[in-house]
Order: sequence, then structure tokens, then C-alpha cells
Amino acid sequence: MAQVKNSLGYIEDFIDEVDRAKDLDDLYSAMMKQIKRQGFESFIYRLIVAQNGTQPVYYLSSIPQEWKDRYKNLNYGKDDIVARHIGRTMRPFNWLEICPWNDLTDAQRNIMNEARVFGITSGGTVPIHGVGHTKALVSVTNNLPPEKFAPMFLHERHAIHLVATYFHERIVQMYPSSPRSSGFARLSSRELEMLTWTAAGKQPGEIADILNLSTHTVKEYIQNCCRKLNVVNKTQAIAVALIQGLISP
Repeated sequence: MAQVKNSLGYIEDFIDEVDRAKDLDDLYSAMMKQIKRQGFESFIYRLIVAQNGTQPVYYLSSIPQEWKDRYKNLNYGKDDIVARHIGRTMRPFNWLEICPWNDLTDAQRNIMNEARVFGITSGGTVPIHGVGHTKALVSVTNNLPPEKFAPMFLHERHAIHLVATYFHERIVQMYPSSPRSSGFARLSSRELEMLTWTAAGKQPGEIADILNLSTHTVKEYIQNCCRKLNVVNKTQAIAVALIQGLISP
């Protein structure tokens, strides 16, 4: 009983932190603190379908960047059993519960084997079916072997479900899938190009060199994007553009 009370107390602390969050960095910090309290090492938030039905595929996660890059560059998403399964259930699930190891295809086993190299040995996922067409997921991972991860996830799954719901709701509130005006923000092709390069980690000077523009011009384009998307900095502009499906990660 005491353990349940402690868990609920931690969740109340998490909700307070999420409510006070001013940006993605604050949300990230709150989520990392909470999942570590519950015994997990990393998390993945993935918005798969936005409220209006677009498919921006927006990520926020603490898994190693090398693995994220490899997953994207090798198009592992087409063989990802986790994302496919969230359309079939609203309940939290352990990854190996949905498909035993022996039933996986060679491609699916290869993904899971490679993930282990990056410390992602086991994982569990909470599907989120929100307002409108919204579909998202929150996964928690650990380097524990499956036989040790399974009972821990089973014990924590309801708390993770609650945490995931509040986390997703705050992201949607902070970066809504449609602006207050009707339709999406109108960004020019050049402005979208600036955000795409910025999302790829390029600084204004680097973008200027790539596009043969002045650094001042690049900064002006980025400022225009922020104004049109009603945000205060380029990090928020990227987040909104991803959620609206204006650019791809």
C-alpha cells in the first residue's frame, strides 16, 4: 500500500512539472525524471497521426541519436511491429508480448538485435488514441533482459499509461496540431526549406553557405517562420512544423 502511495505521489509531482513546462526541454526533463523513478532508462514519444488526420511522425526521445539516425536512414519503420500494433489496442503492451521471438520475421529480429547494441534490449509501449484522429505512442526501454523487464513493466504499466497521457496532452496543448486561424500556417517554400535545414541541425551560417544566401537573410526567414507559427524560437517552430506535417524529421 505504501508503495502505491509513493507511486501516486511521484505522478502528482510529474503532473505538476508537466503543467509548469514552458518548452520541450522542460517536458523532456520531467519525463526523464519520471521514467527513471519507475526503473526505466529511456523513452520514446511518437506522434503518428495529428488531430486533423495528417501524419507528421514527430519524435521526442532519449534514445541514442546514432540509433535514431540508423532507424531512419535504413527505413526500419516499415518492419516496426510496435507502431503497427498500436492501431489494434489501447492497452499498454510489452514488445515481445505482441509477437514471440520465433514468430518475428528476419527483418524484425534484425531490428531488435541491432537496438540492443544501443542499450535498447527490452521495451513496452502505451498507445494513445486522442481527440479527433490523433494517434501517438509512448515507449519506455531498458537494457534488462526480457525476463527481468517483463515483471517490472507489468507492475508499472498503469502508472506509465497515466504519465504518457498527461505528457501527450501537454505536447498537444503546447504545440497544437492546427493554429487558431483556419487551416495550417502558410509558409513559403523557402521558409520550409529553412526549417528543414534547421531541423537537420544546421546553423544559420551553414544554411547560408548551402543556399548561397547571407546569414542575415537566413535569420530573417527563420524569424518569419516563428512569427507565422506563433512561437518564440526556432526549436518551437520546428516542433510545430513537424506536428503539422509541414516538414519531415
